[in-house]
Amino acid sequence: MNLNVLDGIKMRLCGPLVTDKHWSQAEIIQYWDERAVAYEVDYVKTDVRHEMLETICKNISLRGPAKILDVGTGTGRVALKLLEQGADVIASDFAYRMVSAAKELRDKRPLSIQDRLSLCVSDFSHLPFPDDSFDYVTACTSLHHIDTDQKRKAAQAFRRVLHPTGSLILADIMFFFDTSQWTMEEVRTKIQTTFFPLESLEDVKKRFLYEPEEWPEEAAFLATLLQAEGFSVVSVERLRDVVGVIVATMQS
Repeated sequence: MNLNVLDGIKMRLCGPLVTDKHWSQAEIIQYWDERAVAYEVDYVKTDVRHEMLETICKNISLRGPAKILDVGTGTGRVALKLLEQGADVIASDFAYRMVSAAKELRDKRPLSIQDRLSLCVSDFSHLPFPDDSFDYVTACTSLHHIDTDQKRKAAQAFRRVLHPTGSLILADIMFFFDTSQWTMEEVRTKIQTTFFPLESLEDVKKRFLYEPEEWPEEAAFLATLLQAEGFSVVSVERLRDVVGVIVATMQS
């Protein structure tokens, strides 16, 4: 793999990044680079993000050494929690400033555990790791940013880097209601009250601009997608109307 190390962060120099039909690659990277500081503030003050983190952790067994890949790590909150619980973690995100923010948080931890968290800049579907590298792959509030085809490619990449006995844990926006029965305003209101309770609906609209045909999929759809890509879905846990956690293992 073609990797450079910048300030202790591995930068992948090849392969397409996350894109959508509205923004160019450069615009998407710029957006998330600029969001890095605000994202950390959002994380600290939003209860549901802590619920998701705790649910991820309860589904991970650390009876012995475990190697975990946290994809779309953002500022690294999930990775840092897993690190503190004793895992060896690699945290990956395609936005350099997000990973830089995660590095700053990591470097405030005791030296005795800092070395167990590595940081990597790479995208979902082009993970620069050998096959069968990880006991767990986690992804928290990241997959809803990519379309269904890219989710399939990401699932294939997750399956490739997981051990045959490994598990995938997805915590994300996923609807537990029939979106066809809800107006765009109602859905955006649910997003606002769940993730941005201190902001106005108008502010949320500026962030959550998806049209109905681009809304994150329902939980059942995501479970079916994972099964089609070779996973066995162990559980689907509903945390809120618009938030859930899926645990899946490798099919034999």
